[in-house]
Amino acid sequence: LYRLARLTDALELVERLDDRTGRTVGVIPELKQPAWHLAEGADLVASTQEILARWSEGNPGAAVAVQCFDLDALQRAAGLPGPPLRRVWNLSGSLPSPADLQERTEGLVGIGLSRGTFEGPDALGPGLLQRAHELGLEVFVWTFRGDEMGLTEFLRRFPVDAVFVDDPDVGCRAREAARAPSAAGA
Repeated sequence: LYRLARLTDALELVERLDDRTGRTVGVIPELKQPAWHLAEGADLVASTQEILARWSEGNPGAAVAVQCFDLDALQRAAGLPGPPLRRVWNLSGSLPSPADLQERTEGLVGIGLSRGTFEGPDALGPGLLQRAHELGLEVFVWTFRGDEMGLTEFLRRFPVDAVFVDDPDVGCRAREAARAPSAAGA
């Protein structure tokens, strides 16, 4: 018999790991299909905000944000009672131009981009990254799957603020390798 893990279960795990390691780890859960949940009678945005606000109070110093592909849900979160959530809009499909980014991201702390938006000669990722940073937005990139060399090179080329990886050890090694002086530049 399998038990579903809840957000509160994941947050308790983070607390236990923080206690064990002496580190303070942040969280950035993703709201999945909030419009569908709302239509089914469950306000995923409000319940997530309430859980994260409560968790933040007991974990001062931990970075807490919520990410979502649904910009309307993120904007609705800004109007809910309680402490405001740091919100990150995951971009997919028809991407805004770098010029349109400012008007669509007001009140957000960042944007999320897929790794693929940085690939190819007409890639929009580099321009969106530059414009986001000009606007004071953080840029999160998903998902790197075990490709340590590829992630290292990506981090050397693009000054993103965070990446999502399937293997945290690979991510940590790639981050350190990207920070080290390259053999060509030594």
